[in-house]
Amino acid sequence: MHTKITKHEILTQVKDLCVPAYGCTEIGSIGYSVAAAAKCVKDDIKNVKGIHINVSPYIFRNVMRVGVPNLGVCGIYKIAATAAAIADPARKLEMFSSVTKQQKELGQYLYDHSLVYVKIPVKCDPVYVQTIIETKQDRIEALIEGVHNNLSYVKVNNKTVYKGKKMKSLEVKNPEKLWINNLSVEEIIEFVDTCKTSDIDFLEKLFKMNVNISEYGKKHLIENSYTASYIKSCKKRTIYDRMIIDTAAAIDARMSGANPPVMSSCGSGDHGLTASIPLFTYHKFAKTSRIKFLRSLLLSNLIVYKIKSNIGNLSCMCGSVIAAVTAVISAVAYQMNMNAKQLTSIMESCLHSFNCTMCDGAKLSCTQAICTAMLGGFNLINLAKVGYFTKPLDGIVAGDINITLRIFKKLSKENSRKFNLSLVNGMCKLNSGAYKKK
Repeated sequence: MHTKITKHEILTQVKDLCVPAYGCTEIGSIGYSVAAAAKCVKDDIKNVKGIHINVSPYIFRNVMRVGVPNLGVCGIYKIAATAAAIADPARKLEMFSSVTKQQKELGQYLYDHSLVYVKIPVKCDPVYVQTIIETKQDRIEALIEGVHNNLSYVKVNNKTVYKGKKMKSLEVKNPEKLWINNLSVEEIIEFVDTCKTSDIDFLEKLFKMNVNISEYGKKHLIENSYTASYIKSCKKRTIYDRMIIDTAAAIDARMSGANPPVMSSCGSGDHGLTASIPLFTYHKFAKTSRIKFLRSLLLSNLIVYKIKSNIGNLSCMCGSVIAAVTAVISAVAYQMNMNAKQLTSIMESCLHSFNCTMCDGAKLSCTQAICTAMLGGFNLINLAKVGYFTKPLDGIVAGDINITLRIFKKLSKENSRKFNLSLVNGMCKLNSGAYKKK
């Protein structure tokens, strides 16, 4: 390897990238910020003058249409009001892992009395949730920034009462200098191949969360969901169909606000589900070895990180399709014992196929986009087996994955802000009925 980073440091980074989350990660971020501020309110929370939430367009788009665990509703106002009632920042992204009847009632009170105000600042980090709670005597401020679970600070009357450790955002100015991008895909595969079971055993323990929510989703099928509809349409189930059903069940459950937690990857629960569940299903039915499965999990998460560090933590591009599906398709091919040259070519073929997939917010139909991309990815694996790959210089495929990702980084950086502002504007108008026919 050409990098000075050690095996221990890489595995520690992977542990930091994979953290538990209840519901949509952005829901957790808002809940964490609000709860951190509410914890400092001395008086009864009912007597506050206002709970002001400033969220980036990226965060806003991802909380409009996803269910909140243990609430059965969606919407940023309900999220903020209930988090203020919970007021337990120790839960972090697991803010809604449980909600008592009293907390629901208090949250409803804050919501009904219009004490929550929301603004969408333009110039801020993609991961940005600022909460300002005003009481008769205090002004309390809490900020989540850079990374979904990074509480930067809590201030009371401009005096810092909590200061978090500095965590790097995936929105790095020079991603090519990041350690993951100093490693070629071939070097990443080589590193993965050298890991022993004892090195990566933690991945299986973390992964059980994602298996659990997949089983939950299949047991509690949502009517007219992608999972239920796909099962109806499948007459003869291949191993690919099983991989899609297992993944779809987990994402459908999560997007609808199911209670079971998930193991996220690079700040996204959907990334974590997409980049892992198909690998377990393939391992189970193809009977690959346990160490091969664990290595494929490690490879998948490293590829997600490599792609996300270029396109950005929250961008105009759909990370679940472009990063997570590309990663898991490559990792499935790895379980199939395809060589490094085939894997890098499959990655570029996926990026070529998925490059126009834009993100229009988190919602139940994310399942459809992810699973449709997976179907295409499985076809690319079949094509790779007979020697077909996307040729260099076709579109934005460079023939070198690092160069291709630099082009993706440029596309995301130049277009994300304008796209997301237009998207949020359109979503707000759509929800207000402005587009209804007269």
